Amino acid sequence: MISGALDRRPPRHTGRQERTTIIFLLLGGFLIGIGWLVGAAGLWASRAWSTPEKVAGTLLVPGGLATMLWLITTFAISTHHQSALHNFVVAAGAILLVLVPAATAIYLARHARAPMPRS
Repeated sequence: MISGALDRRPPRHTGRQERTTIIFLLLGGFLIGIGWLVGAAGLWASRAWSTPEKVAGTLLVPGGLATMLWLITTFAISTHHQSALHNFVVAAGAILLVLVPAATAIYLARHARAPMPRS
C-alpha cells in the first residue's frame, strides 16, 4: 500500500527552468538584486519543490552570494585592527556565509521534482 503511494510521486528532475531558478537565487543578487527576486519568484511559481523547500530556498539565500559578499566585506572592513580571536570568528562566519547559499542551492537541485502533469 505504501509503495503504491510512493510510486506516484514525481521522479527527481532538474530541468532548465529549475536550474535557471537555482542560478538566479545563488548569483542573481549581483544583478542589482533583481536577479535574486526573479529566482525567488521562479522558486515559488514552480511545482518542482515543496513548500518547506521553497521556504528554505527563500530564507537561507536572501540575495544569494552577493549579499554574503557584502556582509563579509562589511565585517572585514570593520574588524581591521581587532584581536586574533575576533578575526578568527569573523573568518569562520565568512566561510559559513558562503557555504549556506551554496548548500541551499545544492539542496534545491537535489530535491527538485518533475512537475505533476496538469489534469
